[in-house]
Amino acid sequence: MGAEENRRAVETMFAELSRGNAQPLLDTLAEDVVFTLVGSTRFSGVCRGRDEFVRRVLEPLGAALDGGIVVQVKVAIADGDRVATLSKGSARAKDGRSYDNDYAHFFRFANGRIVEAVEVFDTQLTADRLR
Repeated sequence: MGAEENRRAVETMFAELSRGNAQPLLDTLAEDVVFTLVGSTRFSGVCRGRDEFVRRVLEPLGAALDGGIVVQVKVAIADGDRVATLSKGSARAKDGRSYDNDYAHFFRFANGRIVEAVEVFDTQLTADRLR
């Protein structure tokens, strides 16, 4: 896949996630993806493999939110096997408070799948709203 196909894959992945469909995200992540979430929140750290990412991040995040998260990609830049995005996420925590976070994602693709990802987000907001 080329840069443009990688960019479209990321945009589609976030658009479908916003509709409550996580399957394109799971399909786009390589089985052995290395996914790093910055900071020191309960979600932060390095997940080695898609299954660990689901167990350590997606499942607890889903349990902490009242419904899903809507991710609006503001900027998506692709260069070769890399895609960088700036996004705004909107959700509601189980306690009813808004969880509107800002994200920067950096993805590296190989053979049409994301093999490496880094997520930068407002860790203070996450720690405060998603305990």
